[in-house]
Amino acid sequence: METSLELQVNELRTLMDKNVKKLDDNYNLLHKKVDVVANATTRLIEDITAFNKEYLRHYTKWIFRINLLFLKNPFLLWVSNIESSIKDELAPILNLVLRLATNAQCPMHVSQVGDRRAAIGSSKGSGEDS
Repeated sequence: METSLELQVNELRTLMDKNVKKLDDNYNLLHKKVDVVANATTRLIEDITAFNKEYLRHYTKWIFRINLLFLKNPFLLWVSNIESSIKDELAPILNLVLRLATNAQCPMHVSQVGDRRAAIGSSKGSGEDS
């Protein structure tokens, strides 16, 4: 009976060792995958940060050049001033148009065929009498 008990304990120990080894292998594999994801995320954040810095630098240069262009070229400044003046002058008209009812019908005068013939006949008659 003692050998049977020892045999069962050894089988149980072997089974537990196999399961512990599987758990250890799975943990190591998971740890490697987490490291890969963490490294990729870190690299992505670094790349995005570098891109944003470079984009901001170029954007600032571009805005500065446009401002210099307006300061150096009085014609562009003049056109810009005219454009803003036109917008200011037309603003009341735009406000008026926006206040108009959108469902109002346009008044139309439609002449009837009989009226046109009478008008044409009377003009011919007056021409022949002269």
